[in-house]
Amino acid sequence: MIKHQDSNNAPRLPLLIFVPCYQCEAHISGVLLDLKEHLADSDVPSRILVIDNSSTDRTISQCLAVLAEDPWLAKSVTVYRNKMNVGLGGSHKLAFLLAIKWGFSRVFVFHGDHQAQAKDLLPLINASRKTERTVIGSRFSRGSSLTGYSKIRIVGNWMVNWAYSILLGHKIEDVGSGLNSYSMSDISKLNFQNLPNDFTFNMGLTIDLALASLTPEYLPIHWRHIDQVSHAKIFKVGWKSLSILARKVLTRSWARQEPPVNLDQTEEISLPKKQGEEKRQ
Repeated sequence: MIKHQDSNNAPRLPLLIFVPCYQCEAHISGVLLDLKEHLADSDVPSRILVIDNSSTDRTISQCLAVLAEDPWLAKSVTVYRNKMNVGLGGSHKLAFLLAIKWGFSRVFVFHGDHQAQAKDLLPLINASRKTERTVIGSRFSRGSSLTGYSKIRIVGNWMVNWAYSILLGHKIEDVGSGLNSYSMSDISKLNFQNLPNDFTFNMGLTIDLALASLTPEYLPIHWRHIDQVSHAKIFKVGWKSLSILARKVLTRSWARQEPPVNLDQTEEISLPKKQGEEKRQ
């Protein structure tokens, strides 16, 4: 187990660890057990928020099953399911709304597909304790490591990061991974509801933070890519990343006005009571 060490008597931050999920039945149990391994014996006060984006597989049932078997996870994890698919960005917005409602100062994102590794979470927490800014887990900084990325994908990401750095006037080392620490102080200064609801949400947030002179800090992480992605999709993602950057820099607006998400679009899923508990009531 990794032990977390306080730095210079820094105060403990209230932490919300947000796990966005969509079709993650093969990974969600491992994600939660990985988080437990690195958090249960640490001194980090945290709450884990799982938001399932209306998956059609067994993501929710697999999640509830591991909670039923593990007392630490059962008390530490809150599960929500969106009533409709609101996109990856929409799920992030719901997590921010819940963080505001519950009074958390930071939202740590750890994707439910388990491409990030929980061993990087405590260094990310340590880095966040030393700054009021957002801290991005970077796959492309010096000291990071990548598994399963093709050379063309790595070069493509370098080119996108370079273009973002040039046009935004700030060094951008990663336009958005799945392991980040968002400062709610930074988020509160942005109209995050206007950001894209799809997978380009992270890119849009990177742009808006830079334009507001709230450029994130970066921390090298370990990243493994599980699913194979075609070169055509890589080029499509790269083109869309550059397109939204060019539009926002030139027009200071997004391509379309997203309808705001609200907490009525999601619902908490409770762990079923055990048979003995039902009889005692």
